[in-house]
Amino acid sequence: MSEGLRASDEDRQAIQRPALASRLERVFDSTYYLSVNPDVQKADIPPQKHYLAHGIRENRAPNAWFSAAYVRNQLNAGHVAPSELLERYLASNMPDRPRVLFVGHEASRTGAPAIILRLIEMFSAERALECITLLDEGGERLEDFRQVSHVYVMARSRREERSGAKSAREELTALLGERGGFHNNRPVIALVNSAESGRIASVLHELNIPIVSLVHEFAAFYSPSVFEKLLDISRKLIVPSQFILQTALAHAKLDETKLVVRGQGLLDDGFGTLDAQACRRQLRARLDLPPDAFIVLNVGTLELRKGVDSFVQAARLFLRNHPEHEQVYFLWYGEETAASAPALPFARQLIAKHGLEDRIRFLPSTALVEPIFEGADLFFLSARADPFPCVVHEALACAVPVIAYKGTGGAAELIGDDCGTLVELGDHLAVARAIQRYLTQPGLLKAHGENAVRKIKNDWAFADYFEFVRAEMQAHVTVSLSAERCKDESMSAHLVLCPAHSHALDLLRGSEFDVACTDVLLPWPSALRRAELEARLDKLIQIGVRPTFCAVPAGSTGVTPEDLLRAVQRVRPTQFTAIGLEQEIDREVLQMMTCTKRLVLPAAQVDRGALYRMGIWFDEIVTKDASLGSDMTEMNPLIAERIVVVSGQ
Repeated sequence: MSEGLRASDEDRQAIQRPALASRLERVFDSTYYLSVNPDVQKADIPPQKHYLAHGIRENRAPNAWFSAAYVRNQLNAGHVAPSELLERYLASNMPDRPRVLFVGHEASRTGAPAIILRLIEMFSAERALECITLLDEGGERLEDFRQVSHVYVMARSRREERSGAKSAREELTALLGERGGFHNNRPVIALVNSAESGRIASVLHELNIPIVSLVHEFAAFYSPSVFEKLLDISRKLIVPSQFILQTALAHAKLDETKLVVRGQGLLDDGFGTLDAQACRRQLRARLDLPPDAFIVLNVGTLELRKGVDSFVQAARLFLRNHPEHEQVYFLWYGEETAASAPALPFARQLIAKHGLEDRIRFLPSTALVEPIFEGADLFFLSARADPFPCVVHEALACAVPVIAYKGTGGAAELIGDDCGTLVELGDHLAVARAIQRYLTQPGLLKAHGENAVRKIKNDWAFADYFEFVRAEMQAHVTVSLSAERCKDESMSAHLVLCPAHSHALDLLRGSEFDVACTDVLLPWPSALRRAELEARLDKLIQIGVRPTFCAVPAGSTGVTPEDLLRAVQRVRPTQFTAIGLEQEIDREVLQMMTCTKRLVLPAAQVDRGALYRMGIWFDEIVTKDASLGSDMTEMNPLIAERIVVVSGQ
């Protein structure tokens, strides 16, 4: 018999908790619980009784969509046991909040999933709704969705055999019906993201859930009936550009009164705030390029629609016609997909034929793209068809002008004639000439870059897009979809890199070092027992500090540069503090930060050698060691100037 089926006094007490049992009715799905726990079904134990007695403690899910990570984040629940987490959830107002469905076709790192994820993050941050994401299939960003919403992934994706309308109807009817955990609080509205989610949208419409849709695709890529059906079942359909609107109207019979144009804007309003010069140096050093290399960048999946072959043809033409520009390199960051097959082999053969492997490079996709954009000089959007690409917003936010083709999507509406250059589709010679013009006219390159940043900041904030989408949704429900923000706007974002031990954590609650922070990054060796520190962490969480845990690589004592940069991009701190000298901090990441950087040294005696290696990268060094200043004056006067001595306690 499994551990979960052994009787004990503790189990019997759990079963007798009537208050918890009553509240559990709001989210418990007996059918699901039995289907994923055959031991319970075999033992013939009532599923809810088993869950209260054993399932909670064993971290079994109460339904198919419950996300513990989302609940922890919403309730600042910290390091509580699964049973306590569920009790806190049921005792809170979360299950009673208006429920909103967010529907996406996948959890990949591509544009459309990034847009819906960002919208969910912003709704989630307000804590006015209970957010539930329905995904046709998963992907590498699935855990990101689970941090900000409950998540349900369809058992069969739209790509599989026998995954048509009937299959989706049966699955979603069971999920959203009488026993799926929604019967006491049904979703008030669904935000459907992309035409690829059409089969899910159709079922939600049949279940009388109002729908507002975001469509990022070209209508011509689908049968006219697909767009006509989606518009028919949607209260409003939002498209990102006039180009997409006009091509849709030409392709299908659509009711224009239900269509509205609104581009999504820059996904992260802080994107483009890293130190550009530091990013440039790091990118060139990492790729072994000359320090003065001129980089023409593209970012996206390596496929025919994105113009991978066109990118190579234009690059080859430029390099052939302008051999004097030995410092120009063409970089494409992206992943191969099934759609890569027609174009990528040809592109690679062409590169090899002309011996351009060093000058034209395909590099793996990465989640940390901001330093790459910051390190580039030009962006060449070679896509044949791209409705309103997020990468254009990101390039412009980093003061990188964009070369793009006309008539291929909505990018031209954003770029205009003041932030880049538009050429006819497939005119590789015109692309080469545009690159040459920017190379020989650095003033133009600078002016277009400055125009780009100004345009993004003034006209393309994602917060404005969020409010627009919410207003369209709000028009079709009677409950409020917003709440007053609890955040103290006067509090600056303060990121702290802190060793994972009790003494260091105590500093975060305020001390003579004044380390009051909003976010803390903890390097956490897997062998360390967290139970010893959970009480301290919970106290921090209760006062609004957000901890992020990073697994420490074998043989290392601290977080990786990638983890630190990811935290900087998430928090966008106005101040960064590192506590102690227990780990070497990547100087390239420190250089990228544009905020104030402080090093706090709580030990009475400081490792002079470690400080000599790291101190130059900080603006202020706070210590109790009164002799440190005079010692460092001899070793490095620039470090000595930054030392502030505080009295011991």
